[in-house]
Amino acid sequence: MATSITCDFIALGPYDIDAVVTSFRICAAGVQDHAKQKVAGAQASLGGWVAALKALLTVKSPQETLKLQAKLAHASMEAATAESGCIS
Repeated sequence: MATSITCDFIALGPYDIDAVVTSFRICAAGVQDHAKQKVAGAQASLGGWVAALKALLTVKSPQETLKLQAKLAHASMEAATAESGCIS
């Protein structure tokens, strides 16, 4: 099996090999860009959760807690909606 693949690869001309190498480079750049976007999104999400936790720790009444939770839930839904538009 490996010999067959090797023979097929050797049979390619130099321009075909260049095309394969170029396509792998383009694919690697796309994967790298996608990974960077996901890391940035995860960092932003973590920052949001830390801010939400700090805000919840400062509430002084049950009513204030409910209002803050509703606000945080609304913000979370908006963020999820925005993120779902970026998924492709």
